[in-house]
Amino acid sequence: LCVPPAVRLQPAPMRVECDSGTNFSVAASGTGPMSYQWWFASAPMPGKTTTTLALANVHAINEGQYWAVASNAFGMVTSDVVVLTVIDTTAPVLSGCPASTTVSVGAICQMPVPNVLGGVTATDACDATVALAQSPVAGAMVGVGIHTITITATDDSGKIGTCTTTFTVTDNTLPTITCPADVTVNANAGVCTWAKVVATLGPPTTADTC
Repeated sequence: LCVPPAVRLQPAPMRVECDSGTNFSVAASGTGPMSYQWWFASAPMPGKTTTTLALANVHAINEGQYWAVASNAFGMVTSDVVVLTVIDTTAPVLSGCPASTTVSVGAICQMPVPNVLGGVTATDACDATVALAQSPVAGAMVGVGIHTITITATDDSGKIGTCTTTFTVTDNTLPTITCPADVTVNANAGVCTWAKVVATLGPPTTADTC
């Protein structure tokens, strides 16, 4: 019999996680021998000439339309065109997040937030480069207290990985106090004691930098 090919098993569209693998399968009936060729982005894929197309470590560059052409000595047939969609549901992973730091304020009672991104790295299964940021931003002025700095890593799909550190601002300068002037009074006549305070002590004078 001289039977041209006919597709009896169509490939199915796939939706897979970035950096994972997937397969497309096709099968055709007809007089053998049967040859297969997979296509992607309007071009034949070198070496992809079996009924199963195995894709490993897929990324955004692998997204698009795939199909197979089956042929024998009596003709050829094209399978359904199916789409591979690559998704990214995994946030970047941060390493090298800094330890907490403590500083003492000066006369203005504020200190600038340090840049804590210097030793931080982020890795992502899908994106070679990941945007790093910190909040509050470096240089923002903060007062006495414990301040949390959040470091974020954002990939192209909007997934965010975070880590935190603290920036503590302390006031180590003691307040000052100036006592009022001494007061001298005369004792009551004949008893050598002071029975009633009629003099007024002035208030102390206090000061503190913060």
